[in-house]
Amino acid sequence: MDQKKKVIVLETAEILAKRAAHLFSEMVLASVVARGRCMAALYEKEVPEVFDLVFLGLGADGHTASLFPDHVALKEWKRGVLAVKGGDPDVPRLTMTFPLINKARHIIFLVSGEKKAEVLKAVLEDRDVKLPAVHVLPSTGSLTWVLDRAAASLLSKETPRG
Repeated sequence: MDQKKKVIVLETAEILAKRAAHLFSEMVLASVVARGRCMAALYEKEVPEVFDLVFLGLGADGHTASLFPDHVALKEWKRGVLAVKGGDPDVPRLTMTFPLINKARHIIFLVSGEKKAEVLKAVLEDRDVKLPAVHVLPSTGSLTWVLDRAAASLLSKETPRG
């Protein structure tokens, strides 16, 4: 007599594999974040107290130096270097904080492209804007903005030019 074989495919192994992969990625991320904090502390000991020159860019979201909008790092006013996670791609990074950046003798922003025109106008002309780049305010040094025509295309005529 032929026995009918019944095969049942359960998704249990796949579900378990996905859960294991998720847990592993969480553990790896926690390890990277912990290492990032340690690396930030070590790096902070190596950087000079005052930089002669800091070059910065401006992201389309108003971020600079891996200091992203609404990130807790924007509220850091003691440490000079932090481990952060954010941006595109959303990966762990080390960044200088505003207290360290703002001590620099010279700060230069280099901004190019039409995609940056709107955020550049907000940073330079809107006193109420809450974007990270507006916190770059040298305590004693100079701040220079180097722009291409596309990035500067929306600036009002009243914005000082050099």
